[in-house]
Amino acid sequence: MAQLVSAKAVRTVNPIRRIVENMKPPQCSDRELISLSLGDPCAHGNLRAPAFLSELVARAALSGASDGYCHSAGAPAARAAVAAAYSTAASPLCADDVFITSGCSGALELVFGALLDPGDNVLVPQPGFPLYKVVAESLGAEVRHYRLLPDRDWEVDLEHMASLIDGDTRAILVNNPSNPCGSVYSEEHLRAILALAAARRLPLISDEIYGALAFPGAPRAFTPLAALPARAPLITLGGLAKQCLVPGWRCGWALAALPEVLGAARREQLRAFHLDYAAFLEGNARFLVRRLAAVPGLSCSAPPQGAMFVMIRIDPAQLPGVADDVAFAEALLREEAVAVLPGLAFGTPLHVRLVFCAPRERLATAAARIEAFCRRCRCAGAAAGGATAAAAADPAAAASTGRGDAA
Repeated sequence: MAQLVSAKAVRTVNPIRRIVENMKPPQCSDRELISLSLGDPCAHGNLRAPAFLSELVARAALSGASDGYCHSAGAPAARAAVAAAYSTAASPLCADDVFITSGCSGALELVFGALLDPGDNVLVPQPGFPLYKVVAESLGAEVRHYRLLPDRDWEVDLEHMASLIDGDTRAILVNNPSNPCGSVYSEEHLRAILALAAARRLPLISDEIYGALAFPGAPRAFTPLAALPARAPLITLGGLAKQCLVPGWRCGWALAALPEVLGAARREQLRAFHLDYAAFLEGNARFLVRRLAAVPGLSCSAPPQGAMFVMIRIDPAQLPGVADDVAFAEALLREEAVAVLPGLAFGTPLHVRLVFCAPRERLATAAARIEAFCRRCRCAGAAAGGATAAAAADPAAAASTGRGDAA
């Protein structure tokens, strides 16, 4: 029989999909499902794109001026506007340096497709966004994961990164701010990464889709890699989906002309919007980390400094009956109707990723449910431990009450 699917299709597997397919919410529950798992800032309805942005897009659509085909790399005016908006003194851009894609995911596919052949390898972070692995492996390339260090605010383990490079390495990908960690790298650390890439003569791919969402109160500001002197080829991935609250538009850089064509007043409105948006996320992050830090069995060694994610470590030793992060996420969804993603989906077991875009009151409810779940685990473990101790102390009494080993 002829093969029904291509080898590429067989290689294209998203680990998140595999995990979430087995996570089923309770069928009969009077509790509202609270999802802290999906990286969609619009999911809870409390965050909306700037009204003037929607109005400008509607006006452009109604004009009919863009109904026909355009250049395959994007409309020249849009590409020029993106170049003007993201040029730096260290990395000046022109329209020919810009490719408009269908979202940041489309940009990733374009770049990996241009750089990777079967048998090549690319270095990506762990924990990191699973799509990097999905796209690279679909092309027949190997993904090599360099470690991020939670006790150093999820900075790159540069020695480990360097040890993974060989003659088949084609690029190093950096994600800053990070999904799933919410970390923001210092300028000094970014310079060290650039120096390593330059020394090994490798291009850097910088995924900066959350660049506008570094928290205003964080200890360090976001620095685009393109703002630093680049001694290595640099490709920056980005888009407006997350920073402008329009992920459903799936248009990526198609709207990148906005920073250049809006005019000074509109640009100032957009900057103010980003500042308010990032401040909202920062407040939610601090609330959630502080709230969960008081829960037995949970901890956060590196609070987020940007984006919309936090990695919370779970300690199975303090949560009897919870074997790992997947079991934690499945049981939490089943018993408390709160959805989180296991760290295994990002290559980091014994963690769960939470998204904190929800309204504060919904986050508070979710945190209370998470705490109730963890305390219930501890109580069940204590009760089981007490029964075991009683059985050991008085086997006859245990047998008379139906407890203890049958032997």
